[in-house]
This record gives sequence, C-alpha cells and structure tokens, in this order.
Amino acid sequence: MSTHPARSRAWFAPTLLVLAAGGVAAAYALALAELRDLDGGPGAIVAGSAFLAAIAILWRSRRDDAWRSAPWLGMGFLAVSVVTTMVTVVEVRGAELATPTPYDAALLLVGALFVVPVFQEFRGHVPKEDRREIAADIALITIALGTILYLLLRPGVPDAAVSASAAEFALIVAMIVSAYGALALWLPTVPHV
Repeated sequence: MSTHPARSRAWFAPTLLVLAAGGVAAAYALALAELRDLDGGPGAIVAGSAFLAAIAILWRSRRDDAWRSAPWLGMGFLAVSVVTTMVTVVEVRGAELATPTPYDAALLLVGALFVVPVFQEFRGHVPKEDRREIAADIALITIALGTILYLLLRPGVPDAAVSASAAEFALIVAMIVSAYGALALWLPTVPHV
C-alpha cells in the first residue's frame, strides 16, 4: 500500500496558506495606498486570510497526526475572521470608531483562544524544567515583535482608538508568531513547522 496520497494531502494546506500569504503580501505591497484608502480593505484582507487559515487548520485537525491543540488554533483564527469581518462591515457602513469599542474587547478574547493551544503544546512537548526559560524568551520576543508591528500598523495621524486597536492586534500577532516559532524551534518536525 502506498503512502503517497496521504503525503500529498499533508502538503496541500501549508502550500495553500503560503500561496495565500504571498498573494496578500503582493497585493498589499503593490496597491498599498489604494488598499489603505478603501473603506474596509485592510480588514477584508485580514478577515479573508484568517478564514482561510482557520479552514486549513480545522481541515488538517481531523488527521490522526494532527496537533491536539489544532481545533483551538483553528477556532482562534475563525474568531479573528468573524471579529474582523464585523469591524469591516461597521467601517464600510461609515461608522466612526473613534473610541474603544466592544470589538476591541472581542479581539482580546480571541487572543485568549490562542493561549490555550500554546499551553497544550508546551505541556505536551517541553520538559517542565525548560518551560520557564522558554516562556521568558517568548515574552521578550512578543514585546519586541509587537513593538515593531505596532510601529508599522499605527496610523500616521495620532488617534487614540486606532492606536489602541493597532497595539492590540500587533500584540496578538506577535504572541502567536513567537510562541509557535519557539515550539517549532524546540520540536522542528513537519507538523510543528
């Protein structure tokens, strides 16, 4: 019995995600001014990308060799997609988001969905005596990467509500990238990478 079909299916989701990420990056780089000026344009890109990631992760989570935390991770990306879609619809309808909104609180709850799979994976794969040091490294990388992302996302004109939302989004993304990056470095297997 050949294992080739299973192997080709294993690479489908990561390939799809890499192609989608490349397409989004190219579209954003080539049409930066137009996308930023379009009401809901950046939000639609984030919502679509998060939805695609959620579908790929949830689809892969049904496999026998999937991470135990994959459903939590997929639901986190699905929640990012839902919250970002709601914010995009509000922006397209012309509402001003000049003050912090319930959507900001919802995004913080979404960020919490990503903490559960991180704890599950570290408990299952990292020896107890190494967890504290790795957690400190993740915290430092999250702060540094979050600061860099915030500086890229913040508006040109000072606006407290938009700046707070940009900081919140940057922190969530930085935490995800640093935590799962650390896990991939600790256990550099194909599923973790």
